[in-house]
Amino acid sequence: MSEKRNHSAPHTTDPYTPEYLHTYNGDSLYAVAILFIVLVTVCVTLRFYARRMGNVTWGLDDSLVIPVDLSDGALGYHEAAVAASHPEKLVRRAKFILVAPLLYLNAVLFPKLAILATYLRIFTPSSYRKICWALVVLLVANWFTFTVACFKMCTPLAYLWNRTIVGGYCFDINLFYRWSAFPNIATDVAMLILPIPVVWKLHTSRNIKVGLTIMFATGSM
Repeated sequence: MSEKRNHSAPHTTDPYTPEYLHTYNGDSLYAVAILFIVLVTVCVTLRFYARRMGNVTWGLDDSLVIPVDLSDGALGYHEAAVAASHPEKLVRRAKFILVAPLLYLNAVLFPKLAILATYLRIFTPSSYRKICWALVVLLVANWFTFTVACFKMCTPLAYLWNRTIVGGYCFDINLFYRWSAFPNIATDVAMLILPIPVVWKLHTSRNIKVGLTIMFATGSM
């Protein structure tokens, strides 16, 4: 489903006030990004430290969790302001529109595969293991499908950052972003619910069951 777009006229700053053009909220975006980079690094480090202290054998889930921890495009400014002062950065931003979902898809895939690998190591009932494998297949299929779609955003692809190409067009990128998140939300919910019945069937105290439920819920989120 695609829609042809007419070549738009160059951006004009006339309708915008100076206050609007100088609005900047990049600091909060950078702060959130840095916060989660630090949290992920700490959590991954603590995971390997705990496994080393417990002398736990290296597993597939340990390998899959490594990629989890692994451009200035005028972030935080209005597009009209960037077009007036640094129009070349809009080209960089357009290229980032291609890169961002690719990074997102990989950042989502590997942690979930690591969690499912942990479930497969823990769960013994065949029904739960089948659900885990079904989720693995779904996640990989979703990753492959949306990765291919990323390179089909525009025809030709260069039209994404060069709107002077005659005959170029793009599909609805905002709609693509929304729908690419939906399967990940669905699998989040499934992985959140999956271990709960197993945990509450364990022959142990209620406090331990609650603690295990919180641990699995935190991991799936």
